[in-house]
Amino acid sequence: MGGSVPKLRTNQLDLTAELVARVERREPDSGDEEGLTPLSPDDMDSLVQTLLSQNGSGPLWVFGYGSLIWNPEIDFAQQEICRVHGWRRSFSLDLIRWRATREQPGLMLALDRGGSCKGIAFRL
Repeated sequence: MGGSVPKLRTNQLDLTAELVARVERREPDSGDEEGLTPLSPDDMDSLVQTLLSQNGSGPLWVFGYGSLIWNPEIDFAQQEICRVHGWRRSFSLDLIRWRATREQPGLMLALDRGGSCKGIAFRL
């Protein structure tokens, strides 16, 4: 994996793996939603190749605004604290798997239009 990741200071707390572990909830996976077909590994490889070809010869950067900040499960060559304008963090992604169920749905952090968001950019 890449190098160490700096803490991202918010107005209210230091977001750390230990803090996240205190509130993490895991549910047995209920499986794929009916009517949806998951992507195969070949499909994923094809999407990656399309993304890389659209990027040209320049470096590819990934913006981390949630769990990638404290748990970047990607190999990276460089990291920079940065801010994106026009996007903000929002618990707006409906979740019915992994940490939630149909009976107890949850929300996951996502980017939503408006404002700005501080995070970490990882150069792959």
